[in-house]
Amino acid sequence: MYIPWNWLKSHLIFPDNSQPQKIVEKLTELGLETEIVGQNWQFTPLPNRLDLFSWWGIAQEINILLNYPLSLPLTSQQKLNNLIEQEANWGKIIINTPHCSQIQLVLIKNIKIVPSPQWIKDYLASNNIDPINNSVDIANLVMLETGQPLHIYDYDKLTSKEITIRQALEKEEIIILSGKTFSLSMEDMVISADRQAISLAGVSGSQATAVNNQTVNILIESALFAPYAIKKTSQRLAFSTQASQYFSKKYNLPFGNYALNRAIELVKEIFPGSEKEQVISWTKKQQNKKTITISQEFIEKKLGVKLKSEKLEEILNRLHFPFKKVNKT
Repeated sequence: MYIPWNWLKSHLIFPDNSQPQKIVEKLTELGLETEIVGQNWQFTPLPNRLDLFSWWGIAQEINILLNYPLSLPLTSQQKLNNLIEQEANWGKIIINTPHCSQIQLVLIKNIKIVPSPQWIKDYLASNNIDPINNSVDIANLVMLETGQPLHIYDYDKLTSKEITIRQALEKEEIIILSGKTFSLSMEDMVISADRQAISLAGVSGSQATAVNNQTVNILIESALFAPYAIKKTSQRLAFSTQASQYFSKKYNLPFGNYALNRAIELVKEIFPGSEKEQVISWTKKQQNKKTITISQEFIEKKLGVKLKSEKLEEILNRLHFPFKKVNKT
């Protein structure tokens, strides 16, 4: 994964006298393999650190390892409210598959499809992603930043306001964005409007609802799909995209709930006159989170070092681990 040096400098506060090469060496020494390649920094996280396969994840890790202050976009850091409705006057979500655990949709009106600003093109180019247009490029940038793939639809091309996530019909056909036609099986998952499949879920959108120069209203989708289901479809069809690669190995992404807000934020920045409608969302009922009780003595024994209580609390806060200190009785 490549991250532009300019992006890192705009999200982390590096010491005035810091030397990039020294920082790279320190990060590698601490377990985050890092290399400078031109104007970009290349990061190679360990395969089990799925939380590091995003720019925000890497920035947060640098904050944790080196204690450099971190500054992520404030609006983007707000999770969407779990009480958001599943239906609005512009659309409704229907779930008919066990392989989707969450989907969030938002309609944004009065946009104009034009080439992206140069800074977005440069950020995408750092990871060899070709620019397409400003709305699609926003989705790709958010995917790089948060690790959460998004999809953009031309809202006015939808044949129904009811958006259904379901298993495909046997031999149902879809023409994806690249122009390829696939004959699907009941093991594949699609997103549909009425009976029309508008997306091969987790893999690619359909040409039928692709944005173009005439698009004025866009529907943005952020969803969580079961990795094994997306991987199975991708392997069966012998076709993969960056989105399917993300979905095939990630579940409950650490920044997934922030991605839609980040996309909305960027759309507002680029289209000041755009109008955001109410967000609609569906989330599978989650199991109650477990609370773990652990003693400082246990932590010190495992680490082999003595820690002051204040230092331990500082470390837990830097790791973004919510905790409550309980005094012994």
